[in-house]
Amino acid sequence: GHGHVTFAKAESVGKAVEMNGQDMMGRWVKVKAVRTSDKPDGCKTVFVGGLPFDIDEDALRSFFGPCGAISVIRWGEDKNTGDFK
Repeated sequence: GHGHVTFAKAESVGKAVEMNGQDMMGRWVKVKAVRTSDKPDGCKTVFVGGLPFDIDEDALRSFFGPCGAISVIRWGEDKNTGDFK
C-alpha cells in the first residue's frame, strides 16, 4: 500500500527520506519527498510506498517518529471501494 505523511516541520522531510529502503513489518518501504509544480518550497510531505496492507496509523507514526512530529497521515485508497491500496 501507500500513503502520504505530512510533518510539522519541513526539516523532518530530509530525515524521513533517509529511511528509504528500510524494513517496516517485513517490507522495504519507499520514501520520497513530494515535489510537484503546485507544491511550494518547504513542503513537509513525503510519499511512502510499499507499506504492508495490515499497517495502522500507530505503526507508521512509530516508524517516522524519530524524524519529527507528524501532522497528518493520508492513506492511498481505491476510488471505488475506499479500501487501502
